[in-house]
Amino acid sequence: MKKISHILIFTLICSLFVQTLTVSKAESEVKFDEISQEVKLSLSAGLSASVSDISSNYDEDKIFISKEIYADFAFNAVGLKWHENVPDQTSSEIFIKFFDGYKWTEWLSVDRDEEDRTADLTTSYSFVATDQAEAFQYKIVMHTDDTSETPYLEDITFQYMDTSVKSGGGFLSDLDASLQKLIFKDDLNIISREEWGTDESYRFYDGDEGALEDDDGLSSAIETELWDGAYDSELEIDDIVKYEDGERLSWALEYPEDVDKFIIHHTATTSNLDDPEAAIRAIYYYHAITKGWGDIGYNYIIDQEGNIYEGRYGGDGVVGGHAAGYNVGSIGIALLGNYENVAPSYEALVSLMALIQDKADEFNIDVEGSSRFRGAVIANLLGHRDVDATACPGDYVYDLLPYLRSSIEGTSVYEYDGDEEFAYEALTDWETIYMDPESEEAITFELKNIGTATWNESTYLTANTDYSADRIVDLDKAYMVENSVTPGETATFNMTLNTNILGGFVSFELTPIFNGDEKTSNYMTLPVYAEFPELTYEVENIDIEDEKIENEEETEITIELENTGNVIWRNNGDYPVYLRGDELIPDDVLMIENEVAPGEIATFTFTVTGPEEAGTYEEHFALYFDGVSSAEEAEDSYFEILVYNTSEQASFVEKSDKIEFYPNEEAEVWVELLNTGYQTWTDDNLTVGFLKYYGIEVSDYYLVESSVESEETGKIKFTIEAPSAVGDYKVMLKPRVEGRNLTQSYFYYEFSVVEGGESGGYDQPDVRVKISYDGEAPIITADGDFSMYSNDKLIRYFDEDNKVEISLASDNSYQVKSGGFAWVLNAYPVFKPANSEVIMEIENFENRPSWNTELNDNMYRGYLEVREVDGELNVINELPLESYVKGIAEESNSSPTEKLKTMAILARTYALYYIEIDEKFPDMPYDLDDDPDHCQKYLGYGYESRAPNMVSAVEVTYGLVVTYEGELVKTPYFSSSDGTETKSAEEVWGWTDTPYLISVSDPLCESDSFSGHGVGLSGCGATSAAENGNTYEEIIKYYFTGVEITGIEDL
Repeated sequence: MKKISHILIFTLICSLFVQTLTVSKAESEVKFDEISQEVKLSLSAGLSASVSDISSNYDEDKIFISKEIYADFAFNAVGLKWHENVPDQTSSEIFIKFFDGYKWTEWLSVDRDEEDRTADLTTSYSFVATDQAEAFQYKIVMHTDDTSETPYLEDITFQYMDTSVKSGGGFLSDLDASLQKLIFKDDLNIISREEWGTDESYRFYDGDEGALEDDDGLSSAIETELWDGAYDSELEIDDIVKYEDGERLSWALEYPEDVDKFIIHHTATTSNLDDPEAAIRAIYYYHAITKGWGDIGYNYIIDQEGNIYEGRYGGDGVVGGHAAGYNVGSIGIALLGNYENVAPSYEALVSLMALIQDKADEFNIDVEGSSRFRGAVIANLLGHRDVDATACPGDYVYDLLPYLRSSIEGTSVYEYDGDEEFAYEALTDWETIYMDPESEEAITFELKNIGTATWNESTYLTANTDYSADRIVDLDKAYMVENSVTPGETATFNMTLNTNILGGFVSFELTPIFNGDEKTSNYMTLPVYAEFPELTYEVENIDIEDEKIENEEETEITIELENTGNVIWRNNGDYPVYLRGDELIPDDVLMIENEVAPGEIATFTFTVTGPEEAGTYEEHFALYFDGVSSAEEAEDSYFEILVYNTSEQASFVEKSDKIEFYPNEEAEVWVELLNTGYQTWTDDNLTVGFLKYYGIEVSDYYLVESSVESEETGKIKFTIEAPSAVGDYKVMLKPRVEGRNLTQSYFYYEFSVVEGGESGGYDQPDVRVKISYDGEAPIITADGDFSMYSNDKLIRYFDEDNKVEISLASDNSYQVKSGGFAWVLNAYPVFKPANSEVIMEIENFENRPSWNTELNDNMYRGYLEVREVDGELNVINELPLESYVKGIAEESNSSPTEKLKTMAILARTYALYYIEIDEKFPDMPYDLDDDPDHCQKYLGYGYESRAPNMVSAVEVTYGLVVTYEGELVKTPYFSSSDGTETKSAEEVWGWTDTPYLISVSDPLCESDSFSGHGVGLSGCGATSAAENGNTYEEIIKYYFTGVEITGIEDL
């Protein structure tokens, strides 16, 4: 039982800005196109691409998965726009994944920017950048905690684009090598807009300037309106630039009086981009063109290598567009990547700290302080989520902000009065220290004694207690090397840092304790970046003592794994490494070795006990550090065990639908069984013992398949000759292999002998009917047990009310999901009920009669087959002919009895004609459909259950059809004539070979105009004839000239 797990990682643009001007695309080298998906989604009894009737009692959860959408060209970004309403206590999440031509990414969570609101719907936007991709697929997950409320989403537009070609100057690779690895000592090296390839034409307005208002394109005007003038003093602007070289800018350059805040973001990009510059160009295009701002919203962007990129045009202090209502007076810095589930790189953090320090010095911002901003006292270094309802900048970056504040501020020089007894000046110039996990680093600090007292050998340097930092790095206090340091001299402290297995960014506040007890309020900050552990492995060997075991029997398994990560594995201590499985592996398994270094082999040995239920078990396993992290499942991280039960080596799957016999009727039937043992069945080694009621004859049994391996199914066919007496009977059978019973109990074949049938009935053909379901992912269920087959092989059993969803992949394979299980099938799935009394259902098929929307005709007898036809999924109902006729809804249940019998015979004849004589749909995998415009109106079990009179008419006329000169004929019928006469087939369709379809008088039809084609049976006239006492035979022979009523068995 294979379980599939995915780690969902996604990154999303976390910016919000509103502009009122349109932007010219100019001569852009960006390729783009749009795809619109007209969907209407909500929680209801069934979630599909078109939901028309919404229940007032909604399901709690639903998932909608789109088809795979292939673009016309390779792209590296997608902009999204959709309309939604998400009431309180409900949620609607969007996920997206990409295909690069070889493999799909994992599902990535999509954040949203809400901009345009109406009373009913909000228009939301989002943006995703990725490596070059060919296709994408999206998923919508809806939930409610209040079943009287539902989220609602409609009409998603995707604008995909390719920004891989630069429009501006040279590539970063053309720069001096020293610029590619940024080292921040004195000056920042910032990659200019020209260098990362901006197309500056996006910034200029190409519309009618006469239609513009004075404050169009001004961020300050937007924020003044947003805050209703409450913070005008914070929104004062020193300088505004609306024109450049005589051309109007779409977004004016504004420079506020004060810049007080840093707001940190993460962007909408997958974490490991091959081309960060292309990702930035995609963000620029999305902001400038798609959203119509006229420029990128961030002031600066930092990639994972630590490269800093110039963002918004205009230089230092220009107002950006990154946090709605908080843009004027702030600097927006975005880290390229998603940091909700992963930490930023060391290089990115160092660059971020250097950039913040540089701009803090320029604008005199107290990084560790707070100030009043938009009506509240808030920190000067903020995350986007501090001012907006968003996850940005991700948990990992947001949790680092306190350390960033103290680390950056810790570089400041403290001022002393000059006459303090104990004071110091730090002489050591240090940066953020990078350390591998489980490594050691020695650091030397030099402090100058600038006080008036002498320091003795009891002076030491220590770190303030911080539990979260101490878990990552061990840092002991360091005593002064010198025995004595007088004023003006320098003291030396050698401190040792040891990282644990945990990774992350921490910041220590270091304080000297003079002479063992004299403290100072001044401290130094030591930032440390500990690399995260890589828990990766490769499967070296799997040794299974016995791959076939009986239930409750044990077998020993040894798994050898190579450590391909960057840390030592241990089987003890604070962070031992465990092996964990899905179901069979008991508890958590420690490796045998005490330690396993990278490149070495770890051994895990454990015992598996066979479960009670027989079958083949596929057990997947993975490693994890206790309390730290888990490894992604490596290739071949699974093993298989066959579990069998010697007392029960076969289980029932299903049997043939033949459950009614006429007296003395003889018919071949079958029972299908699953081989749950370890022996292969063949026609040579399998025998069957029968027990039967008196009067029943059983003969000619055989195994249909040449061989049936373990976990395969096989059919045992045998012939029953029914007794002459009416009643209920059963045949009991017990299969044996090489003389040993496969089960302790018997399997039963139950049937009834009923009255009727001059020759004991007939062998009913099956009818294949295409159902009018037109959704993309049918959900199949049943009111009893059922099973799924593919290519005549059993795939899985399902219990009553289990739900199975089927969708079509781009390669025309079938993706099937149910509960926690998923399958990819090359051949179409067929769903079979456990017996003829189980009713199948297409749960998300809305087929409600207009006269009573409480009913839904989406239930069927027989099989449901889901298969691709002309690129779309079709649902085909295969069932016996008589069951099909019971579901024909051409007549009201209240019609006269003889009229109902008439219609039953005509419907049966019509269907049989297109099964055996002609093809209604040539080259299609079905005989008929359920659409009355093409065939007969077939509603299935829903109609049968509410039309007992029609069911009785079908049973009374069992096997009767219309023939002409001994041959089966077509039997058309229509609603009403004009009260004079019917029409001939030659007159209407030009048929010259149907002498039984000629015009006849129709005086009993009280109508003055035709309704329908007018050929064959007049429904109006037949009703009157039945009411006047005419029999079904008289009615049929009147409207169809020269025909006979014949039993199918006599054809």
